[in-house]
Amino acid sequence: NDDDVFTGKDHTPLRSDAFNMSPSAKVEKIEKLFGEIMETLGLDMTDDSLKDSPKRVAKMYVNEIFGGLLPENKPGISTFSNKYKYRQMLVEKDITVYSFCEHHFLPIIGKAHVAYISNGEVIGLSKINRIVDYYAKRPQVQERLTSQIADAIVRRLDPRGVIVVIEAEHLCMAMRGIRKPGATTTTSAVGTASIIRRLAICCCSWRMRSTSSSSTASGSAHRWRSMFSGARACTRPCTTASMPTPPRHTPLGVPVEPEVATTSAGASRSA
Repeated sequence: NDDDVFTGKDHTPLRSDAFNMSPSAKVEKIEKLFGEIMETLGLDMTDDSLKDSPKRVAKMYVNEIFGGLLPENKPGISTFSNKYKYRQMLVEKDITVYSFCEHHFLPIIGKAHVAYISNGEVIGLSKINRIVDYYAKRPQVQERLTSQIADAIVRRLDPRGVIVVIEAEHLCMAMRGIRKPGATTTTSAVGTASIIRRLAICCCSWRMRSTSSSSTASGSAHRWRSMFSGARACTRPCTTASMPTPPRHTPLGVPVEPEVATTSAGASRSA
């Protein structure tokens, strides 16, 4: 099963029986229900232009724009050793994001920027794009989408640090409601390996310097790099007693061992 079958702000709110129905059965059911919606709106379902629309919409929902709700679509993520000994930040910028607001089922369109520092393993660039697509292809809120992408990379790659920034326009604000086309929302999520986080906190050396809420991801590699810096020497002896107790759960609510990676997220909005 998909590891996102939980409720709450950090998970896609899916029921426990979300995967009991086959994709083809879902298409058949949605086709019937969407046809009823069209008929209720007064459309002539015998018209050549409209009669096949329910089936087209149903197939699009299940297999395409909401394909991230099917666990079989979760991308297989393989890693390989960082034989190049590249120890700096790798940034994959301007990944196109097409998602849907879960409140009004209208598109969220934008760009994702993903950066990480290797902890010995690296991931193919196409896999970063596939992770973004998988979590975007479901009803979403932008804050959750950002956190899910960061958490997926942390869990699989266990990097020294990862940051995800998404800048997007919500059509639920552009074509209805407040009607403010061009307004954008910026969210960010930062993740680190928990053992690094524990040691860094213990030694007073980890400095998380967040960027201002108004700054954008464009040209921000230098700012991102500063978030993972921490060269200050420890000024007090470190003992086992002084080390904080590691969290027993990730922010996504999944029980973990002490050294499994965790993710923390922050969000800022700009208009």
